[in-house]
Amino acid sequence: MHNSKLIHLFRALTKKELFLLNTFLKSPLYSKSSKALQLYELIKKEHPKYKGKALKKENIYKHLFPKQPYKDSNLRMQMSNLAKLIERFFIFLEAEKDKQHQNRLLQQAYYHRNLPKYFNQQLQYNQQQLAAETEKGVEHYYWQYLLQEDAYLVEMVSKSRSKAAAMQETLNSFDTYYLASKLRYCCAILNRSHILATQNQLFMLEDLLKNVANSPYLEVSLIRYYYHAVLLLLEKEEEQHFQYLAQSLPTESGLSTFDLRQIYTLLVNYCSRKIKAGKSSYYNQLFDLYKNMLAKNLLYADNYISPNHFGNIVAVGLQLNQSSWVEKFINTHASAIHPNFRAHTIPYNWAIFYFHQKKYNETLQQLLSVTFNDAFSHILYKKLLLKTYYELSETEALEALIQSFRQLLKRNEQISESNQTAYRNFVNYSSRIYRLKISINKIAIESLENLQMQLENLRLISDKQWLLQKINELKVTS
Repeated sequence: MHNSKLIHLFRALTKKELFLLNTFLKSPLYSKSSKALQLYELIKKEHPKYKGKALKKENIYKHLFPKQPYKDSNLRMQMSNLAKLIERFFIFLEAEKDKQHQNRLLQQAYYHRNLPKYFNQQLQYNQQQLAAETEKGVEHYYWQYLLQEDAYLVEMVSKSRSKAAAMQETLNSFDTYYLASKLRYCCAILNRSHILATQNQLFMLEDLLKNVANSPYLEVSLIRYYYHAVLLLLEKEEEQHFQYLAQSLPTESGLSTFDLRQIYTLLVNYCSRKIKAGKSSYYNQLFDLYKNMLAKNLLYADNYISPNHFGNIVAVGLQLNQSSWVEKFINTHASAIHPNFRAHTIPYNWAIFYFHQKKYNETLQQLLSVTFNDAFSHILYKKLLLKTYYELSETEALEALIQSFRQLLKRNEQISESNQTAYRNFVNYSSRIYRLKISINKIAIESLENLQMQLENLRLISDKQWLLQKINELKVTS
């Protein structure tokens, strides 16, 4: 019984919900079974662990059927009945939280009971509530469509106006919802394909974009922003779309927090790809995006900051020599990293901070505390460790690390081909530059310049600026 669905449902209840369930089960509207209430009382005593011997099937059965021999089917029936009641209780709780859904259900109740006066009053009220929303995400247009569809149903049996007009308004509402939703999903899929090695099937996207262009639907902020975001991700006149979004979003007040966060994240990823391709001018734009996200409280999701965003902010701030700002950021926001990721994120970012300060021994000390949550964190860890070994001239450790780094990239099938190439090029050029650094013979300037030219022409390489900096340092000492 300990691993039954019923016990899993009980474990999902908070202490307050457990008390409310008691009231729910006592209501004849929901339950007419005294056995269900009795079973509830027996299980409730084991809250919150639900692991005691009292929950053994035989013990429960004796309480429910004291004068009957054990019959598993009887107990399973009572467990199933109580589980179904708890599921109805969950539905009740969710409905209580969703006022919009409640209002529409009331509206539909008036319709089904042939009370047109009260239906129209409720419809008007619901439309007013919807119009008053300042943040208009996809869900806003979904509810707008549902309300319009309800209004159309009434017009079907009414002679007050043209049914064709009502039908057209319903279709327009549906199209608005569909376009906003479709473009949002396409953005998510396209953005993911730039990070992970995935294949996409975006049905009729090209036709959709052609039809939306210069259409009245672009007057809807949500559609307009996702339209530009999709074109950005498809790399069609991308810079134009990036600048539009980057300049318009800081003053935008009509989008939902979710959609603002999504689009800002797309822009952040775009800047990161450009930087990885060697376009260092995007560091300033990326830093501005992150500061705007902090100001708008968009970096927090469920009260926590993503470790990826946290690390990117630190790296970009240090790249722009904003050390004091970065140090304050780490100290202020360290507790905003989810406990499951804190053991990796905080020491790793302090390691980056100390590396930037040229405190390489402190960097190694911090790296000793780092644990890995995924393949990406492992790759970033190895990259920083490689750079630290380079600076300390730890030849044996560096050579061993280069081999293990290459093997890690070769085995990893999760990251996209472009990321694979960027990290692989970083490892290869780090190795070549280090061999020149430790060369016994005097380094030929021509060799360094040739290596520099190759680097500058590479489109996909991680940490290009650091590698170029190492070449320039060798030029000075040659």
